[in-house]
Amino acid sequence: MEKVGDCQMYCLVELKKENKLDFKRFVRPFFEGQFEKLDEDQSVCGAGATFFGDPVGLALCHNYYENNWNVIIVYVVPKFRNMGIGTALMTNVEAMVSQRDGRKMLFSYQSDNTTRLPVEKVLARRGFPEPLPEVNFYRTEIEKLCDLGWIKKYVLAEALEKSTVFYREYEIFRWAELNDRDRDMLLASRGSIYSRDVSPLEMAEKIDGQLSLGVRHNGDLIGWLVTMKSGDDNLYIKASFLKEEYRGTSLYVVLFSTIMNLQKKAGIPYTTTEVRTDNKRMIRFMNHALADAGYTRTESLSTLKNLAPTL
Repeated sequence: MEKVGDCQMYCLVELKKENKLDFKRFVRPFFEGQFEKLDEDQSVCGAGATFFGDPVGLALCHNYYENNWNVIIVYVVPKFRNMGIGTALMTNVEAMVSQRDGRKMLFSYQSDNTTRLPVEKVLARRGFPEPLPEVNFYRTEIEKLCDLGWIKKYVLAEALEKSTVFYREYEIFRWAELNDRDRDMLLASRGSIYSRDVSPLEMAEKIDGQLSLGVRHNGDLIGWLVTMKSGDDNLYIKASFLKEEYRGTSLYVVLFSTIMNLQKKAGIPYTTTEVRTDNKRMIRFMNHALADAGYTRTESLSTLKNLAPTL
């Protein structure tokens, strides 16, 4: 294995095709797609730590757009923490990102993460700004959710059986039915009509095409609610968008209610909805709309570091 650094009794290795499987045990299913691209796609890089040859840690980064990188995994086996391994892993992947002309590194983690304290120590040592709340996650049991009166009222029963249906003058379709005209609109409007953080393009490989919905008006794509599976028991509502002129309609609750019932039909017991902390209107909606079903809420904290250009 190629060394990219060493310290005391552990060593660091750059993750490549021939050694990455040794570290797969540290990768959650949600990130397996990026992990598999190591050494095959320049948009992913990673470093592993070994102790007398045994894997004990991993750091993995992904270029999510225009040389802005996301640190998606930093993990050290508990009994090997407080040895400087996490900091060394971060130092090495930061160097790899800089070598790939990376401009910024984003790190996000949930407030209930059991590794929160050691992660925050590593971030501070590497000069990341203090993490701030960015996203709220609402986790709910799908059976209780689908029993709510407003879900029953707005679900499109026909859409549970057909891939495309009409709700009033709006065409509701499974995301797997996205057409070339829709894709052209997404490309042309990204960053202007809608922001990158709700863009289906950046998450296209992970979107569940049968449990995500789009909406058209007069043939034009005007919105979407896209999901992805997180393990076998949870559907993750990742992004939603409606053009501004349609936001006073019932379209969002129709999409949400229908997807919840599609999920129930698919036998997935939990759903997690992501809402940005600065979206006060949606947070108020979620707090009120899910109250009778019960939910657990956690926060995602984020920090963004500007990288010095390589000489």
